[in-house]
Amino acid sequence: MKQGKYGYLLNQYSIIIGIYTNLDDLCNSIKEQIVLVSKQIQTFSFFAQHERLTKDLSKESAQFLWLQVFNYVIARLPRNQQAKEQMIQMCKEYYRGNRTEIKLIEEFEQHYKAEDAIRWYSKQSFIYKLVNKALRTEDIELLYKFRFFIGDLSESLQCQHKNIVESEEQILNVYRGTTLDREEVQKLKQNKEKLISTNGYLSTSRDRSLALSFALKPTKRIDVVSTLFHIQCHIKEMDENIIFADISEYDKSQNYFQQLVTDPNDEDQAWIEYNIGRALLCKGELYRAREYYDRAYDRMMKNKPARIKDSAHVLSDIGDIL
Repeated sequence: MKQGKYGYLLNQYSIIIGIYTNLDDLCNSIKEQIVLVSKQIQTFSFFAQHERLTKDLSKESAQFLWLQVFNYVIARLPRNQQAKEQMIQMCKEYYRGNRTEIKLIEEFEQHYKAEDAIRWYSKQSFIYKLVNKALRTEDIELLYKFRFFIGDLSESLQCQHKNIVESEEQILNVYRGTTLDREEVQKLKQNKEKLISTNGYLSTSRDRSLALSFALKPTKRIDVVSTLFHIQCHIKEMDENIIFADISEYDKSQNYFQQLVTDPNDEDQAWIEYNIGRALLCKGELYRAREYYDRAYDRMMKNKPARIKDSAHVLSDIGDIL
């Protein structure tokens, strides 16, 4: 099939993402869209607070209030062994056949401690995916099954939040770069000066340039808009029930490796890229891990002589992803 023959369809139908003549390219595009769609399930709820005295709450206002009481309720549910086993069983059933995720679930089952909650969430593996899915779809049954972990995560975030509140910092500026569908962007514009609630935990960065790079990440979809959020928190004036926490320390090892790639000095760059891949794999970011593994492997193969023995470690980890 000639790709150019059908190129006109891209402009004629917005639902068409791309035209592919190569199966690998098609599969990679499908994977990319699955990730994007999972992140774009309704992200925001709105509350027109000026309407509360004049008429019944709208459906969205009710959703807004539901999200506000969620953390309060979930933190008071029992987090016993039964709750943990129920969660583990559900995760194993959901990821049946996925060796990478099952391996992480078994590691969680054997070694997890309450103080590790933020680290496990920041891995963006099975816990991150399922908890966010439950929050964004407001799936009460699924949220209840994750009560064991969400309670620990909420307590850990509160501890980190306390550190910020007790610091000398007065104003916190953070950024989030993402893509939103045009309908949601329009909804944001229509709800200026109203209360807005995110459906779940919102990850941000103090680094504006880093957040902007996420917003400008290439996509073939024409129905989405690159969006950069700037959130300013007046720390001493914030309601005590609004929790925000700095969890950057959990990414320090990965940042160190990335700094070495930029300025490697006498370090072995192939091994540096390999270790970035391992860090990303532990976080559950399989596609980005594969990118670094491929770079490390190519670098080893271009070496004179080719580093066959070293490359075996890289190929073994790629096999785990596949």
